[in-house]
Amino acid sequence: MSVSNIAINAHKIAAAYLAWFVVTFLIVVLDLRFEFLSTDAQNFFARYPFAIDYELMFTILFGVWAYFLWIDKRLVLFSGVAFLSQAIAMVILAVGNVDTAHLLRDMIPWLLLGILLVYSS
Repeated sequence: MSVSNIAINAHKIAAAYLAWFVVTFLIVVLDLRFEFLSTDAQNFFARYPFAIDYELMFTILFGVWAYFLWIDKRLVLFSGVAFLSQAIAMVILAVGNVDTAHLLRDMIPWLLLGILLVYSS
């Protein structure tokens, strides 16, 4: 897949990433732990313990955002700026936080997708 094809489909790639959070919520709520994976690998899919109200709120927000981003390309620039803002917020939170590595690692997809979305808008 060429860079231009990736840029053309940036909104669908970002929508799929947002939809992943809906899947993660279901994994957590249904307590589908993958015992064959290490604790770090399990935490990649879903973080334990979790706060159901917080998780549900973001699941609904990201699910709706994913749906509309998938069907309407006009949200690309908005989404790109939002993804970049999320990445910046995660870097700021990582400074002096005990979970610095985790925040910086999780920031990478937001940063890359944000750049891709802004580039493709």
